[in-house]
Amino acid sequence: MIQELKNEVEVIFGQKIEKRRVCEGLSADIYEKTGILISYNTIRRLYGLIPYREPRISTLDALSKYVGFSTFYDFSNRYHKVDDWPKWENIFLGINKSQAENLVEMFTYRFAQQDDFAYSFSVLLRELIYRRDLETLQIILSQKVWSFPNIPYNIALKIGVIVGSLFRFIDDEGFEKELLKIPLFRDLVLKMFVDYSRLNKKYGAWISYVNQLTDLDEESLIFTRGILIWRDLLNGQQISSVKLSELPELSADLHPILFGRIAALYLMLFEQEERDELLTSWKGMIQKQPDRTLEYIFVSNVQCLVFPTLQFSQFLASFEKQRSNIYFWYNLSQLNVYHLALVQHAIFIGEKKRARLFLQQIDLSYLRYGYDEFLLLFVYLFQLELSASQTEKNEIWQKLLDHANYLNYPIFTEDYFRMYFTKKPF
Repeated sequence: MIQELKNEVEVIFGQKIEKRRVCEGLSADIYEKTGILISYNTIRRLYGLIPYREPRISTLDALSKYVGFSTFYDFSNRYHKVDDWPKWENIFLGINKSQAENLVEMFTYRFAQQDDFAYSFSVLLRELIYRRDLETLQIILSQKVWSFPNIPYNIALKIGVIVGSLFRFIDDEGFEKELLKIPLFRDLVLKMFVDYSRLNKKYGAWISYVNQLTDLDEESLIFTRGILIWRDLLNGQQISSVKLSELPELSADLHPILFGRIAALYLMLFEQEERDELLTSWKGMIQKQPDRTLEYIFVSNVQCLVFPTLQFSQFLASFEKQRSNIYFWYNLSQLNVYHLALVQHAIFIGEKKRARLFLQQIDLSYLRYGYDEFLLLFVYLFQLELSASQTEKNEIWQKLLDHANYLNYPIFTEDYFRMYFTKKPF
């Protein structure tokens, strides 16, 4: 849709955006017609005249307003081509005829054109999975053109969530194990659709199986080891020094989300002096990439909710001013998780009025599928703590216990909830 928006801007402006002076003219025209100032350098970046950088949502909103829509969200939902049906029909005809080569050719073009690739590729994979067409899946998922390093993270995440959620309704162990042997399936589905509510169920079984594969790549090995340690903690188990030694050293080479996942585990298992050093290093990483703050603290927000301490809570709360760095749809999910962490911190320091304000800002519909059921437990817990009505407290308490029973993690006992805000150590 960004490309569609760029095309529409050129139509409205009446010129191709190919030179600096044209960018300057467009900047002036946007300001005259909308009252919004977009620098010509921002326009140059957007149109690839200087090194490209993902545009801010405020820039996309302004350009959408320029072409006659209220926001980029509005543009994305209402701006459609005259008839998209033939290209969708061709997908199903290709599947029906088992034309793997034609499907590869079709999606190679779509990937190059950024033509609804995430949505159509998700439909393709889901349809092939329903049909148990392992042979075609292996061909599709082995193409270098859309190997994982070539897929933007936001697109990979869309595909992973849509395809991963399907397996809550499929039970075919042999078929699933064959899929998990395919590197791109692991990258897109196993690592994108992290199902926190089912670590003792199917998703946990997937992780255990993949962790034992002999040809596993290093990043997947790190990922699965981290998830397995996290599952052990939820099950009330002690973490051995052997398992701890299997985690990697923290470095700038790790993806910010993986960095935060591993850093939070270390934080819970280290002694105090090591924790202080780790928090200093972690903060330094975020200061170098402030635009990725929400990614660096996303998983650690969840881990801090489960194993609360004032020190960890204060560390996460120190990034409050950077919470407005929203560039992609998935940042909204990360922001809602962060708001839960801010609710926790406000309660810790006795600012219940502020905690209620943060709690009111949480939109449960933006909590990512796979995390949503797990995090609902803490929504109930904080509602319980902040409620002034005993009748309401009794109702929430029952919801809390029922949901904890559904999640089925041994640490979530009645005593755990009663003692939650005692600032216990790791």
